[in-house]
Amino acid sequence: LESKNDYVSLAEKYQSFLLIFYSITTFLVLLLLFNLQTIIDILLNKHYNSAYNIIFIMILSTLFRCIGQFQSMLLICLNKTSILRNVGFFNLIIGLLLTTFLLSHSESSFFIGLSLGAKGLALKYLAMEILLVTIIFYKITKILDIKSGFLIRIVIIMITLLILIILASFVANKALSLFNYESNLGYSIISSVIFFS
Repeated sequence: LESKNDYVSLAEKYQSFLLIFYSITTFLVLLLLFNLQTIIDILLNKHYNSAYNIIFIMILSTLFRCIGQFQSMLLICLNKTSILRNVGFFNLIIGLLLTTFLLSHSESSFFIGLSLGAKGLALKYLAMEILLVTIIFYKITKILDIKSGFLIRIVIIMITLLILIILASFVANKALSLFNYESNLGYSIISSVIFFS
């Protein structure tokens, strides 16, 4: 980038493309999360019901991973790879501490942990993705001089989509209860069609 106008133009493009990318990704992630039981029933089997929480956390973390990759590419294009390196080292240390805390046993001699097993790993993964996205987002807003109103727009998109999927789920449940019909697949089809609409 050679001038201030280049940065202004890049900031505008970054905001518009991130909002589009974020909206699509959030839409798909919420759709998967609210239909997770149906996905488990159809694609997996009842033995995976116990892994519901872990799968839920991993799908949720996909949202932050996608946004993180989008932002990382921008930093690479800006030749700000040192930020990615520093954040990576920081995340490595935090990740080690989180792993120790979430996975180690409470009776351990050196560490007192929560002994969460696979759920702990999933939570650690989610926490790392959120931390990475937050730090990189902060750095980019400083580099491109992006105002706080942009963050408000992101929050509004998330809240709006969340309200819409909750309303779609409510209507789907009411529709099925009117016909005294209980089916995860029926719920998923009706709620997904309403949410898409």
